[in-house]
Amino acid sequence: MTDEQKGLEEPMICGIILTSGHEVICVMQHEKEKNRYFLNNPAIVGLKPDPKDPTKMNVFFSPFCPSAALGQVSVVPSQLVALYAPSEQLTSEWKNKFKHPGLPQEEKRPKFEG
Repeated sequence: MTDEQKGLEEPMICGIILTSGHEVICVMQHEKEKNRYFLNNPAIVGLKPDPKDPTKMNVFFSPFCPSAALGQVSVVPSQLVALYAPSEQLTSEWKNKFKHPGLPQEEKRPKFEG
């Protein structure tokens, strides 16, 4: 088991880059028995021009695999290109503004862009 896998046995917020090219922020956990990772509340991280100042860029979040039940997707290690610790600012925006559409509906849903 690699050091990265040992560190992911407990859920933690991660930024990941997938072989598909998507950059995703999520709560990630490693299931060692089946050697796969669970991505919880996964959001694609993107950039778009600020409507007030096109020289600036704003971060936005879009659901990764929007039809995933309970907002959970599993991936195998071969689908991962990179893992990183997202900045505190990005983590805070994701926590405050994003809720995957597959999660239970009881809570008010925030906008998907920041």
